[in-house]
Amino acid sequence: MQYNQIEIGVDLVSADQFGYFVKAVGYRFLERIFTSYEVATSLERPSPIQSLASIFSLKEAVIKSLPNTPLTLVDMPLIEIKRRKDSSLKVSLPDHIEYTVSGSVAHKGSYAIGVAVAFCESQDTT
Repeated sequence: MQYNQIEIGVDLVSADQFGYFVKAVGYRFLERIFTSYEVATSLERPSPIQSLASIFSLKEAVIKSLPNTPLTLVDMPLIEIKRRKDSSLKVSLPDHIEYTVSGSVAHKGSYAIGVAVAFCESQDTT
């Protein structure tokens, strides 16, 4: 498979600051950023705020990796992050985005980092 464009996005989030923000703004913030699946699965994890901060950082990284698309922070619920059985992450995008995105997150202490690599397949002209 050939790609005519590869983009990378990275975002770092303080889980502590993210947690303070979530507590200050409340559930309304979660509804504007996350899908119901992301919230539900994060609440099942040992550290829900760390999990949500990690997903948030990956969504930010995804948006940064797609500079030629109309996605903005308002579109975050349209980007869904799911954990596969092997613990890798699946990034789902709206149908009108012609990229495939792979993503990864890591966290250490109170920080979470998300890295996204976006691939745009080239059109076969033969």
